[in-house]
Amino acid sequence: MRINKCMICGRQFESERYAQICSPECRKIRSANLKAEREENAKISRGYADYTGRRPSRIREINEKARAAGMTYGKYMAMKYIENSRK
Repeated sequence: MRINKCMICGRQFESERYAQICSPECRKIRSANLKAEREENAKISRGYADYTGRRPSRIREINEKARAAGMTYGKYMAMKYIENSRK
């Protein structure tokens, strides 16, 4: 057994393995904190004013480029994949 300190509440607890969280309640708090942190980082890094957790779809934009090139969306994406794989 080893004595660990919970990173959420600071309580000391015994564990057979390395653990940073002492209880299911602290685990829920840690999970919520991590989710909020990830969402905030995504807002900042992507520059989204209204982050919904999903990236905006670019399918319409790509489809317009494909039609302008005289191709279907699938053929256009296959061509792009081949171009990128050769680099």
